[in-house]
Amino acid sequence: MHRLRLALLTAVALVLTVALVHATRSVEAEVAPASGPATATVPALEPAVITDGPPLTLRLMTYNLLGSHHTEPGGMHDEMAPSALRSQWGADLVRDQRADVVGMQEVRPEQIAAFQRELPGYDMWPVLANGSLGRPNQIIWNASRFTRLDAGYVEVPSMGETRRMPYVLLKDRSTARTFWYFNIHNSPGDRQAERDRDLVLETAKINELRADGTPVFLGGDFNETSRAMCTVLARTDLESSAGGIHDGTTCKAPSGMRIDWIFGNGTFSAYAATKPPLARYATDHWIVATSVRLD
Repeated sequence: MHRLRLALLTAVALVLTVALVHATRSVEAEVAPASGPATATVPALEPAVITDGPPLTLRLMTYNLLGSHHTEPGGMHDEMAPSALRSQWGADLVRDQRADVVGMQEVRPEQIAAFQRELPGYDMWPVLANGSLGRPNQIIWNASRFTRLDAGYVEVPSMGETRRMPYVLLKDRSTARTFWYFNIHNSPGDRQAERDRDLVLETAKINELRADGTPVFLGGDFNETSRAMCTVLARTDLESSAGGIHDGTTCKAPSGMRIDWIFGNGTFSAYAATKPPLARYATDHWIVATSVRLD
């Protein structure tokens, strides 16, 4: 009996040691500083990836919140409502769109807390998991419909610094189908070289995520109109929810383009780029949303 108990204790200790080493390596891989543009993936929560099954319909949205510092006294948009009120209105906009997944940009710490408070039925990533380089870009999703299986980020140049653009792998609870949502915010203004580099890195990641057939959706503030669309369509197999085509040689952009885009796989419908009354005082961007069906 003593030998059996000793053997059992030894086996348990060995299992715990292996698990601890694996967990430590996973955490170190996630938080280790990168040298130059890089990607990182957090440990997967579940292994199953299902790329087909019953049809799945989603409502997607991209929303630049306008960072809270912009509406403080002396800020670029100090004529607009303060951040706390704008966060309440932003949550209303998400509910009005009945959005399942939302990519948000220019998110400050107090805005993270506000959206978590205002939208308790939504989960959020990365929150603060990607550090200060990743905090401005967040993804939220309807927690009653989806569970997160995996996540990561791509580092891109931005205004002379580096930002981490997050992506998540979500699983629909009813159909078990999975898809990626990738949220980006590329360099503004005259920083064309950075924007070009951003899209090279981002489209490379999309193709990597698409390798096993899993649908990918790319949304965010591209700070570009037709050039961004043509680049994404030329470099990936994604389609534009706003319309527009690239036949391999010629790119035709849609009318009424915005700098906020949603691309992806599937059949798009009910695309809308709107500025309802709440949005006019909540953000300096248009609210872009679309439905998509995965067959």
